Amino acid sequence: MKPKKQDVAQRIKKIRENSGLSIAIMAERIGISKSTLNSYIRGLALPPENIVEKISLFTDIPKDWIYYGSLSEYINSYLLYNGHGKLLEDYPEIVDEISTKFNKGEKDGISEFIYPTPIVIERVFDDIYAPIFNKYVSELIKDFTEDIAKYPFHNETENIIRERYIKKVFNLIRLEEPAIKYGEDNRIFQIALKEFNFRVDLSMQGREDNEYKSDDVLLALLLQKFETRRGTIEILRAISEYFNLGGARYSPDIIEVFRENYHKLRKINEVKNNTD
Repeated sequence: MKPKKQDVAQRIKKIRENSGLSIAIMAERIGISKSTLNSYIRGLALPPENIVEKISLFTDIPKDWIYYGSLSEYINSYLLYNGHGKLLEDYPEIVDEISTKFNKGEKDGISEFIYPTPIVIERVFDDIYAPIFNKYVSELIKDFTEDIAKYPFHNETENIIRERYIKKVFNLIRLEEPAIKYGEDNRIFQIALKEFNFRVDLSMQGREDNEYKSDDVLLALLLQKFETRRGTIEILRAISEYFNLGGARYSPDIIEVFRENYHKLRKINEVKNNTD
């Protein structure tokens, strides 16, 4: 995450003013020219890390504060940088909620704590973000969730139909690249709609035959999944879950072997359609 020149400039300006030193004297003490320091103070250039380290040593102010400001400002910038702008609009309090996990106090508005690494922030953020995101997605797909119960497979209850639909939509969302974030309504809607239509089609196919033909349903499902690499991975994940293999990863060779079944299944489907 790159610091913003203007924000760094304001902090260096504040440091100089609090020190009571002129630009020339401060520049001399940190080993740079007056014009160079002035360019940093005016926000014309971003000071390199070695210069910020010298300012930090000279003033006893943490390098992270010079670059990013208070802990709350640092976390806010980090979340914006990672595409969580909409989340911050709707839940601005999330910054303070994360900050309280790390903040050890401030002196003269300057955090006295070494700022957490991105990995550590992500761990805390995920715990707070997960229930918010899950609630957000559930609200977006609420109409689909209600309506899907009208299209059962076999003798499933309405609750089971809804639970399976919700679980599948969330699994599909997790597979998306780049990752779907809070506020991406359209991407979530399209996933939910596609899965809804797929399940409706399978249900209607069974009704037209006046009975559920498991082979037909399975064939339609496999054709849909093996047509794409993502769908093939979903099948592999389902197999892994069934055999309790945990978070298994799949080599390109394994994925391609499974995808080869698509052409064989198409031939089976064509023969079936010609004989019906």
